[in-house]
Amino acid sequence: MSKVRFGIVGIGNQGTYYANVLKENKIENGVLSALCDNNSSKLENAKNKFAEVENITYFNNYIEMLESGLCDAILVET
Repeated sequence: MSKVRFGIVGIGNQGTYYANVLKENKIENGVLSALCDNNSSKLENAKNKFAEVENITYFNNYIEMLESGLCDAILVET
């Protein structure tokens, strides 16, 4: 089975929780591929927190993330 690439819109408490779940491989065949938040400080914090996770792309605009083709599924946590 191929991997499901997840993107998360909103990196507050809930979004960060789900990002950690994906980071820790708790979802079978799920990988974290993109994070999005329009709050620049939350986005910078996420970049530091998830720096060791390979192949994450960061966005400050959810439409750009949706159009990027990097995600198979999106979690909206706003």
